[in-house]
Amino acid sequence: MLDYLSLSKHMAIAVTTIVVTANLAACSNSQSKQQSSNKTRVTSSKNKSSHKSSVKQKSNQESDNAANSQTSSKNNVSESASKAESTTKQMDFSQIQQGNYASLLGNWQEVAISGNHHDGTGSRWEESQGTDTLEITKDKLANGSLTLQGNSLNDGTARPVTFTQKDGYLNANLADQSVAVNYAIYFYPKGIAMSGFGDDVPASIDNSKNRIVIWTSNNSYTEVFQSQDN
Repeated sequence: MLDYLSLSKHMAIAVTTIVVTANLAACSNSQSKQQSSNKTRVTSSKNKSSHKSSVKQKSNQESDNAANSQTSSKNNVSESASKAESTTKQMDFSQIQQGNYASLLGNWQEVAISGNHHDGTGSRWEESQGTDTLEITKDKLANGSLTLQGNSLNDGTARPVTFTQKDGYLNANLADQSVAVNYAIYFYPKGIAMSGFGDDVPASIDNSKNRIVIWTSNNSYTEVFQSQDN
């Protein structure tokens, strides 16, 4: 009888142990699955975050590239427009007669001079050393103390001028030429040869460039200024 009770007791303990072990195993498997699921969700979340970051970086890079392309395009257009303006710039006779010298703005260099040395040979041309200057602003043309503004030529005394256009060039003469010292200014666009200045005009004068000629009756002194920009 005691052996039977002892055997029953041992069997009950064994069954209990098996049940507990099974429950523990089930719990362990459940926790393992939960942890695996959590890891999967975390990995998926990281992958999504990484993908979003990559997409955002790519979008930012594309935006930067587009902005740089637009800036480069604008610079190219501006540079092309500037070159075109410089290439096609022409003397505007209408503006000049109104005192607007915008079409003459730029660098001018004295390239030839002529004068009467009173040696019996009359006036003769020489290549200039570039000592005199011609300064032009939008509303003023100045050669030393001589200035042209609007319809007035001033060498210390302001005198009215008249404009005449012929043979492709424009000249400004004093309205009253009975003065002690007379002046004239000639505007020659590129492509128009100078006329009335003799046949010995020096080679330094380039008819393919814009030129401004300033003449005074004082020793028939003549200066030729040539545009360095067109």
